[in-house]
Amino acid sequence: MAYQATDEDDKCFLYFIQGNEKGLAYFMKRWYNPIYVYAQKIVKDNCEARTAIQDAFMHAWKNRAHINDIKHLFYYTRQQVKWQCIDVVRKSGKRKTIALDLFEDQLMELYDSSTIIAQQQEMQTKTVLLEQALTYLPIILQQ
Repeated sequence: MAYQATDEDDKCFLYFIQGNEKGLAYFMKRWYNPIYVYAQKIVKDNCEARTAIQDAFMHAWKNRAHINDIKHLFYYTRQQVKWQCIDVVRKSGKRKTIALDLFEDQLMELYDSSTIIAQQQEMQTKTVLLEQALTYLPIILQQ
């Protein structure tokens, strides 16, 4: 994704560097769609892509003193989006585990403790009966 600056970009970059939020708003509006497409290809989630873009622009805003020119701002912002999207993808496996844990907790709430205790007692009784039945089998089959 190559970047071509315009005269309006130059003017708004000065606003950006000086701390005028008009510059930030301008570049967010100007670059949102191409960076969104880029983010969407990585995370495949609209909300995560939008969040990564907003966070990247805020990061660029906080570090604007270190940004040299418009091209640097563009690539800096895009790189921030890439890193944030990659973090989302890395953490997505952990999220699935957390979601399963929550689901398991909800399932456990469906059973009352008396039902669980009765099931455990029934299993213990069946285990004892099986162990007794094993003693009647020939020794070769008991193993």
